[in-house]
Amino acid sequence: MKESTFKKFTIGYTCYCLSWIFGKKRTLVQGMGKSLALLIMLGSFLASAQNSQITLGTTVKANFGIDADVQADVLSFYTAPPMGGFDPFGTDDWFDEIFPNATSPNLGSNVIRTSGFDADGNPMAPIIADLKAGANIEAEFRMSRDLYSLDSRTDILWIDAVYFRDQRSNRGNTDNTVFDQSINKNFNNPLTWTLKAGSVPSKNDIIDVYGHIRRDKSPDDEFAIVGASTLSDDGTSYVDFEYYRADIQLASNGSTIELVNPADAANVNCGHTTYKFDPATGKVTQHGDIILSFNYTGGGKIADVRLFVWVDRRDFQGAPFTSFSDFNTKSQIPFIFGDGNNNFPFFYCDNSSANNYGYARISRNPNLERALFAQVNEAGPVAAPPWGTISERNKVVNQYATENFAELALNATTFGFDTRTTGGECQSPLGSVLVKTRSSDSFTASLKDFAGPFELGNTPEFEVEVSGNMYECFEESTTLIATVNPEADPPSRTYTYQWYIFEEGYPDNSDDGVDTEDWKPIQNATNSQLPGATDGNSYRVYATVTIFDTPGCTFASDPVDVTQKPFEGTLTADCPDSVTKDACTDQATIDSEFATWKASFGYTDSGDGGNVTVTYLVNDVPVTEEEFNAVSAPDECDGGSVKLGISVSDECGNSDSCSATFATTASTQVDVAGPADVSQEACFYADDATLQSAYSAWLAEFVTLEKGCGEEGSFTSTPPAADMSICTSGSISLTYGADDGCTSDQVSAT
Repeated sequence: MKESTFKKFTIGYTCYCLSWIFGKKRTLVQGMGKSLALLIMLGSFLASAQNSQITLGTTVKANFGIDADVQADVLSFYTAPPMGGFDPFGTDDWFDEIFPNATSPNLGSNVIRTSGFDADGNPMAPIIADLKAGANIEAEFRMSRDLYSLDSRTDILWIDAVYFRDQRSNRGNTDNTVFDQSINKNFNNPLTWTLKAGSVPSKNDIIDVYGHIRRDKSPDDEFAIVGASTLSDDGTSYVDFEYYRADIQLASNGSTIELVNPADAANVNCGHTTYKFDPATGKVTQHGDIILSFNYTGGGKIADVRLFVWVDRRDFQGAPFTSFSDFNTKSQIPFIFGDGNNNFPFFYCDNSSANNYGYARISRNPNLERALFAQVNEAGPVAAPPWGTISERNKVVNQYATENFAELALNATTFGFDTRTTGGECQSPLGSVLVKTRSSDSFTASLKDFAGPFELGNTPEFEVEVSGNMYECFEESTTLIATVNPEADPPSRTYTYQWYIFEEGYPDNSDDGVDTEDWKPIQNATNSQLPGATDGNSYRVYATVTIFDTPGCTFASDPVDVTQKPFEGTLTADCPDSVTKDACTDQATIDSEFATWKASFGYTDSGDGGNVTVTYLVNDVPVTEEEFNAVSAPDECDGGSVKLGISVSDECGNSDSCSATFATTASTQVDVAGPADVSQEACFYADDATLQSAYSAWLAEFVTLEKGCGEEGSFTSTPPAADMSICTSGSISLTYGADDGCTSDQVSAT
């Protein structure tokens, strides 16, 4: 498609992420990338090993206007060709002030939020009010939508965006973040730099910075878009954009830089993270720190852009590579070392070869294609952000002066380095971005001003935790459950899983950027749950997030040790004491007490050993519970005993048993006695008194020898009175007996 503006812009080499200075005499444009790989793409296309010509012109990429203005629905400096061309209506841009209240679904949108909260969670309204009033403050506003939001109107995936306002130091103002001494250099350990609040020349003052990453789902191209302005439109600038893999921040004293996470100190060399490469292919195995060095002279018409990466010089002095030239011959290199003319600049940390580490210059991989699009407002002023910008006269103005604003767009997918290739472990793809200015075009010149640190394009963070690593003593295994936060929300956010088991010495054979050394993948274990995990093993799960069909990073859970819980508590069989009931206890009492006694058999389970098996016993013979409950008490008369018992066991092998006896004493046999029969002839008794006495003595022989559990014996009929006479004959028959309810006895006599 024909471009409307045909002005040549000479740009030196850069890589990985794009930052650009352009202006009538000097204008700074700062951009930020998605990942180290993205930075590679940007720089790789910017230029050849020496210089290349880039045609400036307004264009539209991924529905974003690359037109050196900040407004949606317009394309500045664009004249449509006779046939075809771009329709400005519906194009997105940094802001949307042309049709801010329009409701048409076909209009474009602003990628930078203009209300709500800033990057630190503070309300934007008072910050914007301060910016409009010319306050000399820093401000960082993020994307107007959530990270990785899909625009259903255009099918464009909005990945991330940032606007950054830097402080200025002209006309009596103070910039709180400038370098304190001239000894601060690019090659120094950044943790030893000294900082202060002060001033710098206007040509070094960064004002507005823009960065945005988006993906065109059709034809599935990802673009990195940046824009920037500076305070001065006159002079020459020397700016570096430095990317730290380990997050950095200003220390609380404001005079030094420190690591956000002190634990990162073990992974940095001379304050930097070191690049590492696969020995066979040259493919990056560990991304390190980089510097994009920009040198602008000749009134801003020429830009020399150079890239440096932090490496261990020894890696190119024998192993894994014999030299930088040896590395350049490998098959999967993202760039080449050197300036393209067989020169290989290298700057040792603190300018001392004893440190081994330092910044090495790299250049574009010559096999990559052009995919950079740029435009500058060289034909006139354009609107500034809604809160205005700052002129060199220290005024808030509502326009960027001519040749004071520039935009760049890079097709990251063309080079195969878009965000889909920056998976790996979930951490910041870049870490922190720091923008610095130098006193001259020399890489070793004194550092003057800086802005940041800030971030752009981080993979959406999430966490994964594993639960269920304890199982009961009666279970054979457990099912581990992976829980992610935020939860899956198809189709915008989904997760895939891979479970691993610890195996010391197991190699990490993958090249996906995820460290799995000592962890063996479990075959077909790709769901959020892992059944069959057993005691004594350690497991972890790696979850990979997918945002609108775009694979993201992989986050590993903490390892979990699976343990079969020991039995805790007690399992006790409960039995009452043995009981012996005395003779003569009535059956009702025996039955009642026996029922209560039998009901006391049971067990106490204060642990968790699983199901409890109960065995009942009667006289040591196992019976069913129904048979146990049907057992009756011994008889009150015959006496006897019954032995009951209970045995319990659980699934963890715990067991206990007990027994008790309920006995009754048999009652004693009732026993009575009586006289023999008496029959006498007439005149045997001398007189009536003798007869009466003999009769009384005979009656007295009826006695109870053993009453048992009853009363004394008794006659069945009342004996007649002792009023018999010797003059008459007669006969008396008596029966005497006793009955205690269990036994009885009787005797009869005449």
